[in-house]
Amino acid sequence: MYNRFEGHVKELNSNFNRELYNIPKYSTFKELEDILKEFFLIYEDFKREFIKQHC
Repeated sequence: MYNRFEGHVKELNSNFNRELYNIPKYSTFKELEDILKEFFLIYEDFKREFIKQHC
């Protein structure tokens, strides 16, 4: 059984269009944790580069 992020997104925004967004699937909470860790690592890289270039 796979869970998807869009269920959470739909709760926040009822106009969510699943066809426009490729949202990752996860089958365990460990897998979800790994996805989120990777996401935040990427976010921190972008944030660091943005600050270097704009501040």
